[in-house]
Amino acid sequence: MSHPDVTVPAPAERGAPEPGRPRLRALIGGAERHGRLTVSDSVLRRAPYSPDRRLRVVVVAQEEILHWGFRVLLTEQPWIERCLAASTTEHAQELVRRYDIDVAVVGPMPGDELGLALSRRIQQEAPRVRVLLMSPDDGVSPRMAQAAGASGVIVRTWPAADLVTAVGMAGMGLTLFDHVDAPPSELSHRERDIIRLIAAGATNREIADRLYLSPNTIKQHASALYRKLEARNRAEAVRCAQQLGLIA
Repeated sequence: MSHPDVTVPAPAERGAPEPGRPRLRALIGGAERHGRLTVSDSVLRRAPYSPDRRLRVVVVAQEEILHWGFRVLLTEQPWIERCLAASTTEHAQELVRRYDIDVAVVGPMPGDELGLALSRRIQQEAPRVRVLLMSPDDGVSPRMAQAAGASGVIVRTWPAADLVTAVGMAGMGLTLFDHVDAPPSELSHRERDIIRLIAAGATNREIADRLYLSPNTIKQHASALYRKLEARNRAEAVRCAQQLGLIA
């Protein structure tokens, strides 16, 4: 049995036309009627792909069953050139660089439970790559995904047709989320100082003393950053800030 990291054989000529091959753009047809996917930006902005260019995909996950499952699903599609697999973030970044990847499907990794950190690294190194965050449930909010540079969030228990469609639509440069969400508001420098001190365990009184502000002012700043992070309390605010890379 071959190792899951071995590439799937693909035609030697990238993007070569095939008689009767369906255009990738056909995946967009009826997308707004699709049961799980919503196209949040129908303009193919920032999309370097031609509808007739076959895609190179990497699946980043700890579980080999996900490597094989996506490989079986995707290599049946005539608009896929190759499907690679990686079990570590380092290997994923290496494959992105080596194989000129178009779409990265990123699942939870050790120390990066939502895949947000890897999404940010991929976007920093290769901004043209479209990242789909793969969650075991609906635990990744569109806001956090967008802040990490991802093009969408998929749930691995979706029907196979939904997963294939998501990859194809991401490859066309579309942004996919369960619902359209506004980009996250930027935290001010003061709010960043406060969330760092909250993460360190400081009380509002201690933060006020540290920043030479009144406790009431600290409370107002804290309420504002909770709203921006969509957090209900200190613990959620710290978790969201960590996932967004605002604090270590």
